[in-house]
Amino acid sequence: MTWEKIQESPAITKGEFGSLNLAFWDAASEIYRAYWRDRYMEIRTIMTAASEDFLNWTEPVKLVYQTSDGEAPPNFHLYAQNTMTYYRNPEILIGFPDL
Repeated sequence: MTWEKIQESPAITKGEFGSLNLAFWDAASEIYRAYWRDRYMEIRTIMTAASEDFLNWTEPVKLVYQTSDGEAPPNFHLYAQNTMTYYRNPEILIGFPDL
């Protein structure tokens, strides 16, 4: 895929956009997905949004994580994340947040 600039102004403006901002085409859902870092109540967190055309994005949503026992984890800083489709089933997205 070749990327080219389609407008001068940023398409997504809500967030801090620190390290490892990520956008990709989700073929299973037929939409673009974006993930980036933000801050919520002074805690570094990860936001996500989706788009059909890479210009108009949904309102950003903060990702919420749970521990393996279903409990909400304590507030901790997330510095980067890696989200991708699972190669054996592209309808599953896997994320690896980095503390």
